[in-house]
Amino acid sequence: MTPEPKAPIRVLIVRDAKPVREVRIEPRRIVRLGASLFVAAWLVPAVVLGAMTWKARHERATLEANVAALTKQATALSTNIAELERYAGLATTTPNEGGPGAPTAPEGADLGDATGSFLADLGARFTSVASLVKTRVADSRGTPSGTPVPDARLSSSFGWRANPFTGEGAEWHAGLDFPAPVGTPVLATADGVVDQVGVNGGYGLAVVVRNARGYSTIFGHLQSAAVKAGDAVARGDTVGRVGSGGRSTGPHVHYEVRRDGRPVNPSQVKVPAPSTNSSSR
Repeated sequence: MTPEPKAPIRVLIVRDAKPVREVRIEPRRIVRLGASLFVAAWLVPAVVLGAMTWKARHERATLEANVAALTKQATALSTNIAELERYAGLATTTPNEGGPGAPTAPEGADLGDATGSFLADLGARFTSVASLVKTRVADSRGTPSGTPVPDARLSSSFGWRANPFTGEGAEWHAGLDFPAPVGTPVLATADGVVDQVGVNGGYGLAVVVRNARGYSTIFGHLQSAAVKAGDAVARGDTVGRVGSGGRSTGPHVHYEVRRDGRPVNPSQVKVPAPSTNSSSR
């Protein structure tokens, strides 16, 4: 037996106390509308929540991948710094042998704090190595090396020699002599600061440069100077030009190296190697 359909719901629209319009609504439509609203009330938030969850998982996966990449780079950087420390004599262990690796946090600790501590340690180690390298580079560049006139022949060496004017007797020669045409550029053999410029007895016009590790260099018998006292010079800079002033037998530059005020043989000056302890002199 087929159930009889339910009577429609009558809605009377009234204006100014007078019926205007009558609307009939089937009960099944109300049920369908209610069901649709109910489904929408649950489905829309579920879709939104699902999308937010997927985005969060995607962002987390991306973050984890970035953290893994940064951890790998940090570990490689730590290894490289450890190698530099060993090479520089700041550490005796080889990379990955007792040195810090990737940042890890103990159970219950914050990984961010562990990472911050790890990076701070890397920064301190890098600063230490960089400081030592800068010091050694300064020592190396500030140590006299080479000759003031490239490719010039040596006419008089360091030590005892015959008197260059008479050829008789012996006299002490505190430097090296390099003959060259008048006006030939004379080059600094190390980084330093010009200490003196002027006529200095038998040296004639001379330039004195104060270098690193107690060294100083003297360039004598100059025709002219290209620097003045207080100027900073680098190895290879022109400090003057070849002349023949002072006690000289002809155009040449007298090149002299002193350490702590005492003349030393320029050809025997040792330039510190990168692995040499910077505290030694």
